[in-house]
Amino acid sequence: MRIPFTKMHGAGNDFIVIDNRPGYLSGMEHERIRWLCDRHLGIGADGLMLIEPATDADFSLAYFNADGYPAEICGNGARCAVVFAKEHGFFEHTVGITIATAHQQYQAKYINSHRAAVRFAVPQPFEEKPRLASEIQANAVWYGNTGVPHVVVWMDELPDSSKIMEVGRFLRYHPEFQPAGTNVNVIAIRESGWLRARVYERGVEAETLACGTGALACAVAAHQFLSMNWPILVEYPGGVLQVSREEAAPFLWLEGPVATVFEGEVEIPDADTGELA
Repeated sequence: MRIPFTKMHGAGNDFIVIDNRPGYLSGMEHERIRWLCDRHLGIGADGLMLIEPATDADFSLAYFNADGYPAEICGNGARCAVVFAKEHGFFEHTVGITIATAHQQYQAKYINSHRAAVRFAVPQPFEEKPRLASEIQANAVWYGNTGVPHVVVWMDELPDSSKIMEVGRFLRYHPEFQPAGTNVNVIAIRESGWLRARVYERGVEAETLACGTGALACAVAAHQFLSMNWPILVEYPGGVLQVSREEAAPFLWLEGPVATVFEGEVEIPDADTGELA
């Protein structure tokens, strides 16, 4: 079976996006999705999204991590999905866009073909984890949920890639965050209102170039514990994301760049034999 797809990224967080109106995938094909996201054997991506019509929203979004299994939401993925859905005729308007997921609805804005924003509820206050901070020799460790679970580690300087992997794996699989595990962000202050960050993502099990819900977590923690004012910029290796708060409502907006990299078709291997169908 040949499936048309679009490769996109939001601040370096890259995705395979499929217009699933023909019903190419049900979402239960975990091995096939993992194969598609494999950077050596498939197309390669941090995750895969299925875009479909919705009865109570402008479109529905099903998101899958690179391990082939669904996640609650992906902030950068949702922003890419807004651009994809707008340019594939799912809706015409640019504000008040509604996205249906398996867990809840989100609002969004289409700014242009290279930029979009998604609205998230302000999360519950983050928890401080002083014992974990001592274990990894960090200034502080905070934990909360911005749609998916995130740890934010505050250090004076961002560590190198090997240290990110070490700290990321240690906290992602730490007993305190089981059974679900957690994503892990490491931040350093660049200047007032501007954070530098790196992230280890659960489900990818590696560092990625950016994370949308991670940017929300970094900004929320910096506002709560470091008294940083809104809006807050979060600079990942892949790009800069902006997190702002609505003045009259308990919502945050995640805004940043979107890029369409290329389009193509892929032959899906048979689920049983591994041969091309």
